[in-house]
Amino acid sequence: MSNAYTSFTPKFQFRVTAEDVDPVGGFFWDGRSDTAELQALGPLLNKLEMNNKDAASVVRKIASAPYAQMFKDEFGSQIFNNPSLAFQKIGVAIAAFERTSALQPFSSKYDQFIQGKAKFTPQETNGMKVFMDANKGNCASCHTMNPSSPKPSDSLFTDFAFYATGIPRNMAIPRNANPSFYDLGLCGPDRTKPALTSNVPANISIEKFCGTFRMTSLRNTAERKAWMHNGFFKDLRDVVSFYATRNSDPKRWYGPKGIPNDLPSAYVGNIVSDRVPFNRPASAGPALTEREIDDVLAFLKTLSDAPAQPQGPEVPPLVGVKNNPFGR
Repeated sequence: MSNAYTSFTPKFQFRVTAEDVDPVGGFFWDGRSDTAELQALGPLLNKLEMNNKDAASVVRKIASAPYAQMFKDEFGSQIFNNPSLAFQKIGVAIAAFERTSALQPFSSKYDQFIQGKAKFTPQETNGMKVFMDANKGNCASCHTMNPSSPKPSDSLFTDFAFYATGIPRNMAIPRNANPSFYDLGLCGPDRTKPALTSNVPANISIEKFCGTFRMTSLRNTAERKAWMHNGFFKDLRDVVSFYATRNSDPKRWYGPKGIPNDLPSAYVGNIVSDRVPFNRPASAGPALTEREIDDVLAFLKTLSDAPAQPQGPEVPPLVGVKNNPFGR
């Protein structure tokens, strides 16, 4: 999940609108961290990511790094004498950077377009039309946007809600070699099931949200190397094709049985099936033509920010952190 535009991410909560209840917000795919500061610390200790032994070992690396003096200038000359506090401040520093224009520049062609500074090609124009059409792609019903507003932050391309869309199982993930293992997102295994809040109707169970994952923004989506919570897709066109053909050609995605294969049977009913294009009967065929898929792909590429221009002296990278400004 991208760390660009994270300053707009709300804390985890349950949004209730009429009869509709949606988990919303939080960081990571399962929303387990409420703030960017907490999210920044997660990968440092995660065994599947940076795998540092503990907070103190991370702090020792920072204390011996070329930018240690900068850290002391900001948080106090004695900060490294308190490893617990220093570790927290690492998250504060990273989150502060993530809130700068470096990671939320709003410099894409789409941003130029809504401000009247650029024009879309016919293909990009039709792609946006299909993207917004409630009877075709219907992408904008969740990946919210407002092309009538010249304010880029009115088009974040996510409503921060959690959904189960039936993404196929990714067997390249070592844990998935165990047929009894399932990543249930909001219901674990990397978090405990959240308690329902008082605004949620009594007839709603937390089980309704097992297997759901927070929707990421589509800004810079064309720059990714893998898509969806489990990285199953390696080509953005395949993502659009999946949405267009999940119902009409399920064997293409799930194998001979043609049924979703990355959720226990008890939670398959949580997969979205009540909105376009996911409510489309199989007999109706694909929701989009091949040309429309290409057009949507062309539009999605307009959401990529312009390459950043280097300014001033380069700041040494954090020890062990890969040079990737749009994700971790």
